[in-house]
Amino acid sequence: MTLSAIRLFLLSAIVPLSLNAFADNKKSNEEFDHKQSFNLFNQQTKQTFSAFSAANEKSYNEAFISAWQEFNQAIVEPVPNMPKPKTQPFVSSSQKTETSSKTSKSTHVQQQKVHLSYQGFYGHTLVQLPLTSLPKLSNITTRALRTFRQQALHNSNFNELLSFLAFMQQRTEAKTYATVLLSKQICKQYYAGNAAIACAWVLNQSRGSDVRLGMRDKQLLLLAASSQQWYERPFFNVQNQRFYVVNHNDYQRSVGPTQLQTQGHGDATKDVTIALSSELNPALKNTIKVMRFKQQLTIDSDHLAFLYQLPQLHISDYLNDNIPGYIKKQITPWITNMAANNMDRFTTLLSELQTLPYQIDDTQFGYEKPLTLTELLYFPYNDCEDRVYAMAAINKQWLGLELAALYYPGHLSAAIKINDQWLEADPTYQGASIGMRQPAYKNHEPEFFF
Repeated sequence: MTLSAIRLFLLSAIVPLSLNAFADNKKSNEEFDHKQSFNLFNQQTKQTFSAFSAANEKSYNEAFISAWQEFNQAIVEPVPNMPKPKTQPFVSSSQKTETSSKTSKSTHVQQQKVHLSYQGFYGHTLVQLPLTSLPKLSNITTRALRTFRQQALHNSNFNELLSFLAFMQQRTEAKTYATVLLSKQICKQYYAGNAAIACAWVLNQSRGSDVRLGMRDKQLLLLAASSQQWYERPFFNVQNQRFYVVNHNDYQRSVGPTQLQTQGHGDATKDVTIALSSELNPALKNTIKVMRFKQQLTIDSDHLAFLYQLPQLHISDYLNDNIPGYIKKQITPWITNMAANNMDRFTTLLSELQTLPYQIDDTQFGYEKPLTLTELLYFPYNDCEDRVYAMAAINKQWLGLELAALYYPGHLSAAIKINDQWLEADPTYQGASIGMRQPAYKNHEPEFFF
């Protein structure tokens, strides 16, 4: 073997080792940075549960046991026509066994080395803290839940979870709905089944969100108050307010009543609303390249996964959606290079949207799935409302024209206001210019949404 061949052989063996060492070093630095950042944050927020007043907490604990009511499976409101019928819990024969964690005595263990293990939250790193003396949930009676809550509030290890939730909420820029999901994911690192739901309940109330508990077929339900309509999610009306089942996959639609906690904490009054695209800051760790609008775009796959699991919302929520910063940065040159003025840009945008491959949601997804702009850029097909929402988002960000959605039976179109007159601009009607309406709807007067 020649000297050059030997050098090449040695180099080929060394490079993978170097790359592995580089990767290990990067992970080590990330762990150190994450831990140091959290410790600094934790020191600054040592006064945990500061939003809770002593009077409200005492009143809440006293009323907790007696504040549970039975709710039957009845539709109490008329079913709306848009964008898809929302569902109350309904009756079926499905059953599921309890998956709550077993009670066990825990002892404090002195650890010489702190081991940090990682689990992700839509691309964001979660550190598993070395907590060894968390409170346990013995069963899911109201008395046991109250005991768990009282122990958690006075447990230093549990206070670390609250500090970590606040830290991650700040780090990920999570709004209320994302924070509820984040709390569930954090709790699942330390608890299983019903205990994880109880953990998330305490954490969210301690952050000021009006979340409550329910029980059905030995399964705890996490319910969130929302002034928005979450379509296709089971909900209950409690004191004229909708409480949606957050862990809807655990909800068993079987015969019999559901027990719900109706008494809210005086300091936990914030609704759990959804801000769609701006609900969670993308991590930008796992990206996908796509071609759309004749240019290559980079989409964050973790952000897509987050958007995909969002419940359906009302038309107005999508019309007023924001665009994620990393998407905005990529689309800005395409928008600004379209034309000199915003009206010409809108005309070009209308034509571009009309040429996108069309397919109804039932064919592409198997159910109704309104898409945000990010999702429209990624998925191969879209339908009428998706294009209207994309048009509204782009118009809101760059063009600033007066735009409305036009709702027809089974179809969503759009219109812009020119010289005090509304003119239709249908992004699904191929080849149609501003002012043209699809012949199928020429005798219908649409309903306007803004």
